[in-house]
Amino acid sequence: MRIFEIVPRLYQSVTPVDDDDRSFTDQEGRPVRITAVVDLEGSIDPNIPMEDLGDVYLYWPIEDKRRMVDEETVRAIAGFTNRLMEGGHNVLVHCHSGLNRASLITGRALVARGMDPQDAVDLLRERRSPDCLNNRVFLDWLLGEEPGP
Repeated sequence: MRIFEIVPRLYQSVTPVDDDDRSFTDQEGRPVRITAVVDLEGSIDPNIPMEDLGDVYLYWPIEDKRRMVDEETVRAIAGFTNRLMEGGHNVLVHCHSGLNRASLITGRALVARGMDPQDAVDLLRERRSPDCLNNRVFLDWLLGEEPGP
């Protein structure tokens, strides 16, 4: 399955849909061993629980609607994502299309690491897709966040 490296140890993708979606390659075609998954889609991934997919699986189903989800939970999951990366995990954040919900969490993780919010959005659109964060509610919220230390 093709995944997109946003920064080292942080990846985004569409939802894995079948048993073949256990091995991952980045946009350059290099194999990537994912050790943690943040699943924002409405159903549990078909490969979970599977030891060979990852050591950590976080499931928080949210909707891609024109309203903001719980802001404190977004910050907490983004912080958890950063701590996983700091601990040596390769983290895959995904939602159905890998554009809005995944970008909300990934973008907030980047901002918490000190990146300017607009720079985070620009990086997501460069590394994943120009269509990232086309949900204006998610985009406006992320742009209003303060960078971390």
